[in-house]
Amino acid sequence: MPAKVEWGERTTSATPIPAWRNSSINRGVKCNPAVGAAAGGALGRRGADGLLLPAFRISQLQKPVHRVPRREGAERVIGERAIQLEGFARIDGRRVLVLIPDGTRTMPMPLAFDVLESALGPRVATLDFLVALGTHLPLSDAQLGALVGRQVANGRAGSRRIFNHLWDDPATFAILGTIPGREIEELSEGRLHREVPVALNRLVLDYDHILICGPVFPHEVVGFSGGTKYLFPGIAGAEIINDVSALSADPGMPGVARESGAGVILMHMKGMPETMQKNPTYGDLIPEIFDFLEDAIARSVSAGIKRDLIIVDPGIGFGKTFDHNLKIIKELSRFAALERPILLGTSNKAFIGHILGKEAHERDTGTMATVAYGVINGAHIVRVHHVRKAVETVRMIEAIRKGRV
Repeated sequence: MPAKVEWGERTTSATPIPAWRNSSINRGVKCNPAVGAAAGGALGRRGADGLLLPAFRISQLQKPVHRVPRREGAERVIGERAIQLEGFARIDGRRVLVLIPDGTRTMPMPLAFDVLESALGPRVATLDFLVALGTHLPLSDAQLGALVGRQVANGRAGSRRIFNHLWDDPATFAILGTIPGREIEELSEGRLHREVPVALNRLVLDYDHILICGPVFPHEVVGFSGGTKYLFPGIAGAEIINDVSALSADPGMPGVARESGAGVILMHMKGMPETMQKNPTYGDLIPEIFDFLEDAIARSVSAGIKRDLIIVDPGIGFGKTFDHNLKIIKELSRFAALERPILLGTSNKAFIGHILGKEAHERDTGTMATVAYGVINGAHIVRVHHVRKAVETVRMIEAIRKGRV
């Protein structure tokens, strides 16, 4: 028997704000990719009253189930059939595009693909998939096959097309509208005043309905990095390129960054993602990271990237022990000598959980402590899940610095 999926009220807000709640589900069950919209909602076609965002609530989970090993030894339990088909009656005979992650998110994507195929395939005119790559490299047919658990040839899994988001091709995008400068000024509390064009992959205009399928964790679903990230930066342009290898992993990336004119974040990472946390060691932590970033800046400038577009990130949690992370935050001011903006990304990371004994979704207090100390020590940008809490934290730091309200 499938899980019961209840429809929430429609919202006519022009801003998509996810309102997902998981109730009566065991710890470790953070998503239901079968629903297809648990990470951000089914994005209906824009009408005169804005975007229609049906809100799902998964209220029960019954067998059969699919168990996937989870880090820290827990398990995720995902219903193999968790779609109440009546909820999708509106898409009968329609063209449907599903946004999916690129493998950097932990989820049973083959299971989700199977459920969407069996539940929606017979009902819709078209069912295709678009990989929300952001500015990641496109996936080969072999990689796409591994992602969805099917044989893929020429971007097709049987009758289903799977598109890469070609973020480096200007022809990919359509301008959907422009955010007025006055609204940007209000949102940034006076820090910015300019119009911002909103561009997305033009494929979204070729379909009647867009579904977002991906894992949901409690600390993400409330913030911008929940379902919204599958749109921005998932299928948006290269306004900023965040490269965890500091443009060293792909020989073509410096040229792409130069030609795009995008901002570039150069991050320090010791080793490769698969092995970076296996006993990372340093002779002298801060100087080694400093020298790496200094060299990365020089390489980028030599490749034609404007120096004033470069941001540096010491790479909290990327080839670092918990003690290394703490030392970087404590001595962050030493990176000021690079004369580039410093980005600090500590949000909900494991070292905070280790110190406080908290799960990822319970680490807000610890995260804000690192934000406060980081900003005091020279961080210009902080990467967080809960933006509002971070803004309030930074505003308090600024007020204390000024010594007045």
